[in-house]
Amino acid sequence: MAMKSNKITAKVICRGGSANPYIAEFRVDPAYPYCLAPRSALSSAGISIEGTAHFGWKSCTEPIRKPCGYGWIEVMGEETLVRLVWPPPDVECEPIIGREALERLGMRVDSSTGEMNS
Repeated sequence: MAMKSNKITAKVICRGGSANPYIAEFRVDPAYPYCLAPRSALSSAGISIEGTAHFGWKSCTEPIRKPCGYGWIEVMGEETLVRLVWPPPDVECEPIIGREALERLGMRVDSSTGEMNS
């Protein structure tokens, strides 16, 4: 099934289960390696900082490191454990579902056409 969409509804749940899952429209970005959500949403969903995500952009000589946590993400009835990047404290960000989660959910996005295949 192919569909052209740059947004998809997803639910983020902490690994131990949460009474307050975060449900939002996530921008689909296969160029971004991980998932990203607003700090306040991650905290409310029970996601805590547990490690560091490393980004190796071609234009950087040193990898970029960002705090991250781990949680379940559910999309169209399928769920998988993902790395969730915490944005800086003063930054409100758009939720992003990246390549790692898309691949684990069995989805592919054609970068030239924007079509998503499951």
